[in-house]
Amino acid sequence: MAQDNLRRYMWLVNTIYRAGHITFSEINRRWIECPFSDGNPIPLRTFHNHRAAILDNFDINICCYKPRNEYYIENADDLASNSVASWLLNSFAVSNIAFENREIRDRILLEHIPSAQKHLDTILQALREERIIKIMYNAFDCDEAHPVTLKPYFVKCYERRWYLFGPSVDDGIVKSYGLDRILNLEVTDEHFVYPKDFVPTEYLLGAIGISNYPNIPPRRIVIKCTELQRRYLEALPLHPSQKVEEQHEEWSLISFFLAPTNEFYRRILSHREHMEIVSPPEVRAEFANILDIMLQPYYE
Repeated sequence: MAQDNLRRYMWLVNTIYRAGHITFSEINRRWIECPFSDGNPIPLRTFHNHRAAILDNFDINICCYKPRNEYYIENADDLASNSVASWLLNSFAVSNIAFENREIRDRILLEHIPSAQKHLDTILQALREERIIKIMYNAFDCDEAHPVTLKPYFVKCYERRWYLFGPSVDDGIVKSYGLDRILNLEVTDEHFVYPKDFVPTEYLLGAIGISNYPNIPPRRIVIKCTELQRRYLEALPLHPSQKVEEQHEEWSLISFFLAPTNEFYRRILSHREHMEIVSPPEVRAEFANILDIMLQPYYE
């Protein structure tokens, strides 16, 4: 997909999404005024071709309300659940802001994601073509890199790092690989069949981030937090299963259905004294043990 076309697609989706309903003439008026257009209107045939490409590539349907000849995004409220579409729109909005404000670009600070630059395009190609890849992988807990041959299933961006998930041909276990830890990558000519019953969102259903441990099953966990933290969690949920069980003036009880992994405990720790694990007892005890170990150096 050409970069110029991708920019047009995202501009169209963003413009129509923000407008709600908009005529073709108004779309062209805004296009001519936007900073990366060539000053010429979009031909109607080209516009319809872009609509078809947007539907094909991103599953976003730009519909026309015939009585007023206005265009709108079908099921626009569901865009947030379309992770690819939502990510593209957010990325476009950020890049467009930076583009339109070049004179103050040194005052717009963005987070850098280094792992997407070298291998992401190649991995996505392997995903599309269902081809086995070979990598030299240097994990953080290993002194030396080791070769891995795997079937690429899906990718996920989490906390400024891209991760590749897939089973190795040796053991068939789905594992995660940070793209920034891949030293070399080769797409082989050998194909594999992506399992129809494998759903990435279901694979990570009980996890926070990228951690999925078969030996740590998901369970119902209840935490107690201050009102300020409840509002924070409302804006940035810890997990999709998050549910407010009780809400009071100064504190609330919130439940989750997830696996109590190290990532879960790390996230709870980030809220300091404003959050407490209430149940189940074994998770509360495990967290207390973590706190005891952390505090030991300060009491010596």
